[in-house]
Amino acid sequence: MRYTYFISNFVPIALALAWIWRDKRPLLKRSLPLLVLLGTFGLINALAENPALRWGIWKYNLPHTLNIQIYGVMLETYIYCFLVPIAIGSAAIIFANRQDGT
Repeated sequence: MRYTYFISNFVPIALALAWIWRDKRPLLKRSLPLLVLLGTFGLINALAENPALRWGIWKYNLPHTLNIQIYGVMLETYIYCFLVPIAIGSAAIIFANRQDGT
């Protein structure tokens, strides 16, 4: 299975996030700085893969990727590391908000 196919599964996650947030604009407005921070930390974490790749701790199977590298890390990794923290943060914010009853 191509890594790109695996990562393409996260496109529906992004669409699901947009659907979940559609009725919660005031909550999204308050939570947006936190979600941007989580996404930024995810991208910074993706950069931590560069030394591991250079040292040979692991490697990508190039025929199974898009083969687009940014600072030595595949584009799919950036997509994954950006979307997952935002999805988890969104779920935590929405569930905490539901428990508060607002």
